[in-house]
Amino acid sequence: TSNGGATASDACSSVTWSNNFTALSDLCGATGTASVIFTATDACGNSSTTTASFTIVDTTNPTFIQELPINVTVQCSAVPVAAVLTATDICGNATVAFVESIAQGSCMGAYIITRTWTATDACGNKSTASQTINVIDNTAPVLSQVPVDVTVECNAVPVAAVLTATDNCDESPNVIYNEVRTNGNSESNYILTRTWTATDACGNTSTKVQVITVKDTQNPVIAALPSVSTINCPATPVFAQATASDICGAVTLTFVDEKTNGACVGSYSVTRTWTAKDVSGNISTATQTINVEDITKPIAVCKPITVELNAQGVATITASMIDGGSNDACGTVTLSASKLTFNCSNVGVNSVTLTVTDSCGNISTCEAIVTVVDKVAPTVFCRNITVDLDQNNIAVITPAMIDNGSFDACGIATYSLDKTTFGFEDLGENTVVLTVTDVNGNVSTCTAIVTIGSVGGVATCLTIFNIFTPNDDGINDYFHIKCVEL
Repeated sequence: TSNGGATASDACSSVTWSNNFTALSDLCGATGTASVIFTATDACGNSSTTTASFTIVDTTNPTFIQELPINVTVQCSAVPVAAVLTATDICGNATVAFVESIAQGSCMGAYIITRTWTATDACGNKSTASQTINVIDNTAPVLSQVPVDVTVECNAVPVAAVLTATDNCDESPNVIYNEVRTNGNSESNYILTRTWTATDACGNTSTKVQVITVKDTQNPVIAALPSVSTINCPATPVFAQATASDICGAVTLTFVDEKTNGACVGSYSVTRTWTAKDVSGNISTATQTINVEDITKPIAVCKPITVELNAQGVATITASMIDGGSNDACGTVTLSASKLTFNCSNVGVNSVTLTVTDSCGNISTCEAIVTVVDKVAPTVFCRNITVDLDQNNIAVITPAMIDNGSFDACGIATYSLDKTTFGFEDLGENTVVLTVTDVNGNVSTCTAIVTIGSVGGVATCLTIFNIFTPNDDGINDYFHIKCVEL
């Protein structure tokens, strides 16, 4: 002010003040000491003076112009740039110095930043401002793209992906891979759970999971089997050994044979069906068919036989009688013969064809020798006769005279008598033997009584037949008396 704090009064008028102050006496901004004369002047120009020494000092701190930063807690990736502060001073200019210190925390991304700004004026007055930044890392690392969940066949399980991770604070976060298998209903049906875990230096973690469902839906593959083939009986079907493979593991092979009969015993087919089963129960089948045919003739074996004619001059055989062991490799045989009945005209050696037929109609033949023999002797009947001596006392008889209807089925060749001529000495009964020989040399005989009853037609004796004498023993004794002389 103009009076510097002095006071004055005047009896006549008001007082005005003036001084001689021009500048401070030293340089400290606008500060220093000055001696100032204050003059009080009344309205009439009368004045009085007073002198005062003034010392101006600067004790006021500078003032920051900008808004001071506040204390904050931030992620390590969001640390704010240090503010640039400026300051003003009532007495002059002020300069601002900036200092930053870092106190490391428990991990790379955790620490405390202390920022200090100091404003100083020309007289050394200072103002300070500080900001504490609590830097933290609670942000998890970021994993790269994980493969999507998939369902695959057991032979197409993908190789595990290699994932990487980035982090806002850690340049090289650690990535750990883990795989867990959960078995299903077979060794080829299961679930793979793949987990990638990324961990930064402060222990923040993030995970990604891929679930792979592994299935076995593919059937086993049976290697090609031989095509349909045909063999000849008696060979039996021999099947190829099937082999099978599976994309997922072991295969179990089983088979079932089915026989289909043909038109005959030696003709049939066999179909072998192979079944391949993998560990998941998937099944494949394949078949091989072998046809068996019988085109081989049976083996005909003949044997010679001898048969006898019966009393009727007939002999009958069966085909089996001339079979010497005919056989067929594929089954049974039936037999037939070209001739089964023989008669007297066949006595001797006969060639008979034996036909052997198997169940499939294949035929073989052989020739058997059938020797027909006649061992049946003729059937002989004799009759008794009476003849007279002739004038020469001789009686001659023939077999026909004795034969009483003898016969033979094959025919009689000759008749003969052991005695055909009789004389006087044979008067009476004589026993003769008739021998009958058939055409095949069989011989039968019978006896007859030939009675020589007279000489020259005159009886000289009498023969009495069938005389019996009862003697009370219940048995009649028969006898005859030969040539009772007359």
